[in-house]
Amino acid sequence: MDRFSIRSLILVAFISFVFAITATSAHAAYSPPADYQVGVIYSQSSQDWVNRYNRGYGILEKQLRVMGYLQGRGWDVEWVYDKDLENPAKLAQYDVIVATYVFAMSPQAARTVTQYVADGGGFVVLFASPRVAPGVGGSERDDHWVYIMNHQGWEWGPPSEAYQTYFIDDVGAFRFVNRPAAADDPVVTGAASILRARGLSSLDMSLFRNQAPGAWIEYVRLLQNNNNAVQFMNLTQLTSPNLSTNYSIVNGAGGVRTTYLKGRTVYFYHSIADYLLNQDDSGHQTVSTGVRQLEIAGAWVESAILWAGGSGGRPGVLVRDGRTYASINVYQDGIYAHQFIHNPGNVCVTGTMRFRVFDPSGRLVSSSTRYKIGVEPGAKQRYAHSYVTRRLAAGTYRVEVEYVTTYPDYQRRYVEHAFVQRGQGKGIRTSLSPLTSGQVVLDPRVQRHAGSDRFATSLAIAKAAGGYPRPGGYVVVAGGDGADALVASGIAGAHDAPLILTRRDSIPAATEAWLRNAANGFDKAVIVGGRSVVSSAVEDRLKAIFGNADVTRLAGDDRFETSAKVASEIKRVLGPSYDGGIIVTNGSALADAAAGSAIAYGRRWPILYVQSNQVPPMVADTISAITGGAPKPAVWVAGGTSVVAPEVETFLRDNLGLPVTRAAGSNRFETSIRLADLAASTGAAWQRVGIASGINLADALCLGSYVGRFDGLLFLTNGRALNVATSNRIKENNKSIEKVAIGGGSAVVAHDVSGQASGLLP
Repeated sequence: MDRFSIRSLILVAFISFVFAITATSAHAAYSPPADYQVGVIYSQSSQDWVNRYNRGYGILEKQLRVMGYLQGRGWDVEWVYDKDLENPAKLAQYDVIVATYVFAMSPQAARTVTQYVADGGGFVVLFASPRVAPGVGGSERDDHWVYIMNHQGWEWGPPSEAYQTYFIDDVGAFRFVNRPAAADDPVVTGAASILRARGLSSLDMSLFRNQAPGAWIEYVRLLQNNNNAVQFMNLTQLTSPNLSTNYSIVNGAGGVRTTYLKGRTVYFYHSIADYLLNQDDSGHQTVSTGVRQLEIAGAWVESAILWAGGSGGRPGVLVRDGRTYASINVYQDGIYAHQFIHNPGNVCVTGTMRFRVFDPSGRLVSSSTRYKIGVEPGAKQRYAHSYVTRRLAAGTYRVEVEYVTTYPDYQRRYVEHAFVQRGQGKGIRTSLSPLTSGQVVLDPRVQRHAGSDRFATSLAIAKAAGGYPRPGGYVVVAGGDGADALVASGIAGAHDAPLILTRRDSIPAATEAWLRNAANGFDKAVIVGGRSVVSSAVEDRLKAIFGNADVTRLAGDDRFETSAKVASEIKRVLGPSYDGGIIVTNGSALADAAAGSAIAYGRRWPILYVQSNQVPPMVADTISAITGGAPKPAVWVAGGTSVVAPEVETFLRDNLGLPVTRAAGSNRFETSIRLADLAASTGAAWQRVGIASGINLADALCLGSYVGRFDGLLFLTNGRALNVATSNRIKENNKSIEKVAIGGGSAVVAHDVSGQASGLLP
């Protein structure tokens, strides 16, 4: 341990002792909740960054003081170091993480912290951080703001989305006051309760400050169109700012609490930690009731921690949406354009702006690019471009403008274009290009489960289904989106097992690690499909994991026989609890089998393949065997008469004596709707709805096992938009829907689809 670390520990111990003495001297003590784990960020990288530009400014001292305060007041706190911020498992240990002057994070840390909040973590920010005004230029070598923005910045990077406020500037009034914004706000009432528990008055919880010349304070405002952020403190300047911008902060946001997907953040827009340090004698000054501001600031911080670690309420939808268009003037000598960037969403976005001109031959003759163009919700920015020659050549030019949002983990491209000719005149407006992709909508009720490929997606879906360890300890393994895999849902449901996809000759490393994890409780595997789809090498690997006796394979000589063997095994596993239901579909119309996967899993029904106009003898014998004596035999035929002919329906009804119901639409998407209608009319629940591609069937198969476990409903989409009838069903039943699950990445099911689903919910 170096001398600085030892000195830090001594300082924290001393501060904790001082605050503990202060706390015990109060008339009554406030006890933080038990089993409430708080992490305080110790950011050496922030200190290193500050040392480059403002050597001697003590970032770590402020963080040490916050740690000492919380320890002294009885909180269970630990340090969270820079490297820890990149570790999701480490962050997940904490109910709340506190950041004080954390000016610098690695890009990975910024994404991980944001995801921690999205997954339900609490984040309390006691003042941060470097800002970059939208549209700032400069090079990384000469402009440290650009460097920070590209590498370690916060406010236009991932965590800024969790704060959901717009940063105006870092100018500061010499004197300001921050007061509660609403008496009934939970952070306000929480701070008041803490003060009273310590025997202190809560009638005046103001924080005022006489800053030293050159001091700074952040000015902000809430984002337009965003109802997730609530202002709980009002910040008012008592003197003019110390910079020429002279921005008025009368009734500005002094503190904001925000719901972000599953988590919560609290952000203080002045340096509340300075009261704990007694900077500018701020902590020892008293308010009208005689209470020191150190006590008041501490109560605010503790109340913020309590609120951020809580849950409840429904956060609103987040819409990431940056767009561009241009107004073009074309004269004899050239093309002149004003390109506009605007944001109709409700969170800030950052992106790359491009302008291009193609001559009549299609050759690119002019282009310009500007990076890191940020724009707040409701804002519009204008940039000038031109392509000038002595005289434009005759013919048609294509003018193209583009804005690509570059928020980590997604990219949205918006392109417009116009065709123009020499001397055409003024005010030519661009129109939307087919190159444009959809806006990104984040709704905590609409969750995407996806991986880098079908195998990783199947693992993500299995993890999301949860409930591990499950009784029996089974996992069902299949080989992709082929015919054998698509009959695996029923046996997975019979064992209450996850359905996992594997490569033909190897199990993906992440999947094997998950299967080996003792906490998941797997000890048996069922392979569905022959060795041409799941090889002996994979079977041997599973036997190495579970033992020879605990790995079985269900496979036939063809898809029809495989479906029959799976059906017989379902009957064997369930015994008298099998009700006799089956789904019949054409062995070549695999989309219909995928559409039935949620029903097959939830009701533990087999999917049996038939030929278009007849039932293979083995399949007929199997149907007769498993439905005989069953309490509620029923056949649901998935698909229209062009894929399963009336003769099949007649055979099942007349020869096998079974009641038959057909679910059919004009295409695979409508057939999935008819199946969902049939399931809903016979007891399936609208609480859980799944949406998956009807083209890439592997994701639909796996999502069906997830949705089916909750007795939910699965709809297929073309990947670009929801079917009108699907939209109508969701809207009609939206008050019952608690969660919509999207299966697969945005390349398979576009962001537009999740946005549509979100818009259909109340």
